Amino acid sequence: MKINRFFFLALPMAVLIAASSCEKSDPDPCEGVTCQNGGICLEGKCQCPTGFTGTNCETPATPKSVKVTSISIKKYPATKTDGSKWDADGSAPDLYPAIYTLKADNKTIDQVFWSSNTFSVNPTAGKSVDFSLILPALSLSPVDKTFAIAAIDKDDPGVEVVGTIISFTLNSLIAGRPATISIDCPTCSTGFDLKVEYVY
Repeated sequence: MKINRFFFLALPMAVLIAASSCEKSDPDPCEGVTCQNGGICLEGKCQCPTGFTGTNCETPATPKSVKVTSISIKKYPATKTDGSKWDADGSAPDLYPAIYTLKADNKTIDQVFWSSNTFSVNPTAGKSVDFSLILPALSLSPVDKTFAIAAIDKDDPGVEVVGTIISFTLNSLIAGRPATISIDCPTCSTGFDLKVEYVY
């Protein structure tokens, strides 16, 4: 019987190809890894987007500071507690917002932390007074610190607080990282909305 030498030479190569095709490739290191909140798996580990941390990007990161981009005074009393007008000429208060630090008791006003360089002259009663230009720039930090906010009537040569001074701690207001923080209370005569950005 005549033997085909080519058949025997080709046989080991075919066996080698078949054997190599059965070998498993290296496992994917990201198999079974689930990254949350827009995280991306690289080499088996989640790379988290800004604002999140944790093994699977499941935990909101604590911002270094909160930048305030606008402030609205949502409400304020039309008159003083005795019923008189804010200004001697009978007009509405010339309003601007201000933020204060508190003493160790977190109740007593300590110092002016920030006050607006711009103010609204005789705003219309019952309407929100908006400050979309924040001058000087305002960043609040650390986020676990307690501050106080007030509406101020600019009277030359002095100033007068309009309504309630409200204390607030950012940590209690930024869960979920809202774009707008509301500072108000059921018994407060003033209320504020702060549009914010988070700095990490």
